[in-house]
Amino acid sequence: MSFEKELAELDKIRTLESGEIEIYENILNDLATKADNSIIQRLCSVFEDEIWEPSAGSNLMKTIFHIAKRCNLDEGMLELAKGIHVMLPQGKDWAIITYKTILNSELLMNSFINAIKKVDEETKQSILGIFKEVRDDQPEEYVEKVDRLILEVSNI
Repeated sequence: MSFEKELAELDKIRTLESGEIEIYENILNDLATKADNSIIQRLCSVFEDEIWEPSAGSNLMKTIFHIAKRCNLDEGMLELAKGIHVMLPQGKDWAIITYKTILNSELLMNSFINAIKKVDEETKQSILGIFKEVRDDQPEEYVEKVDRLILEVSNI
């Protein structure tokens, strides 16, 4: 099933002017229940740091996690890992928030570690760069988790 129409609409309204939030949320709800992991990389391109309504970015992230958990977590996390190249630079803040969410969930973290091991070196370095930034910005909360992730990714 193709969701290009819905994705094009998300692209069009991703900076969310007033009144568009309901359309945005309806599309995400539809995708959360009907789409599969093949759409996750494309959803990553919708992240926008300059979003008018912060809850929209959070709901986009939740939609990605919901699809991954519903369809196959390991495959979904691999698609999310591959999606970093379309999140940057316009969605860097959302990449950081997404990665913090991963670090705060043992289930997501273990799956994402396995995903990082499968991506190409350039993608891996982009991902690790974001995680290192998280660690350096909030060492008291994330240093152990990020160091564990880096160690496990390095032990292939």
